[in-house]
Amino acid sequence: MFVSCRFHIDGAIIYEIISNPILYLFHMKVIISENKLNDFILKYIEEKYPVDEINYEEGYDDYGNPDDSSYTFYVGDYDDAETLFRWYSKDYWEGGSDDAKLRAEESPILSFEDWDSFQQLSTMFNEYWKPVFKQWFYDNFGLKVKTII
Repeated sequence: MFVSCRFHIDGAIIYEIISNPILYLFHMKVIISENKLNDFILKYIEEKYPVDEINYEEGYDDYGNPDDSSYTFYVGDYDDAETLFRWYSKDYWEGGSDDAKLRAEESPILSFEDWDSFQQLSTMFNEYWKPVFKQWFYDNFGLKVKTII
């Protein structure tokens, strides 16, 4: 039996579940409220990024001194870690080029290292995942996020 799932966005998220699409024996639409969708997204984020396995380290300035204007978040030991994302505050971009000034306006920024993970979240949940992820990130690491890239 074949099962597929599609998102329709018209004021509400509608999951369309179709079993055996050749014969169209079963066809059902389910409307999911924004709260339920956010709960589903949060559960997905928590499973994909278990907080107890995520470590982080402060960035360093040009002189090698610890600098709390950026952090690297990773899974595993730092030397052979899988970097998940990097966080940058507005201070990180000070005194730079026009591009840096633009980044400062968008800060604090959370930058995904794994483009595939970013794309997967965007494909599955459109832009709806970003506010949920920002809140999850703040709740777990105490760092606010304005922009996710």
